[in-house]
Amino acid sequence: ASAYGGSFSDVVIKSTALDIKTGEIVELNHSEHEFNVKASVFQGGKMCLLRTCFELKSSKNNTISQRMDDIIKQRAASQPLNMPSAGSTFIKPRNDFASRLIDKAGLKGYTVGGAQVSRKHAGFIVNLGNATATDVLTLIEYIKYVVFKRFGVMLNEEILYLD
Repeated sequence: ASAYGGSFSDVVIKSTALDIKTGEIVELNHSEHEFNVKASVFQGGKMCLLRTCFELKSSKNNTISQRMDDIIKQRAASQPLNMPSAGSTFIKPRNDFASRLIDKAGLKGYTVGGAQVSRKHAGFIVNLGNATATDVLTLIEYIKYVVFKRFGVMLNEEILYLD
């Protein structure tokens, strides 16, 4: 997870995990997590995270509180927090933003069934109240098609699918 200039991977020192294939409990140092953009060794169902050790930076309480307040205000102003969604739908493409491309493609507010590209932030797909999984998946594929056709950029989902 990453947002607002910080990442979960910045503070992880080591973890304990279950290797699903062998059933062994393993200890992972920082590099063995294989962190990269929105991914780690835990994607793909090969490892199950059991425990993690973090190293956090200390700061004055008022500095932390102010930073938290600023982020909360930023999110409320820019994201559709009042509507159900799966959060940010697409990974940031190189040298651009998925939401900017989706917006420039004219897809803000585009709807499939009960699923809609948020009018507030084009990087979110919101549920208008009756969206089905098929509605959401169809909308995602349509967004990817339109953005690729218009800008030559293939968007990749940030959300993970469970079978």
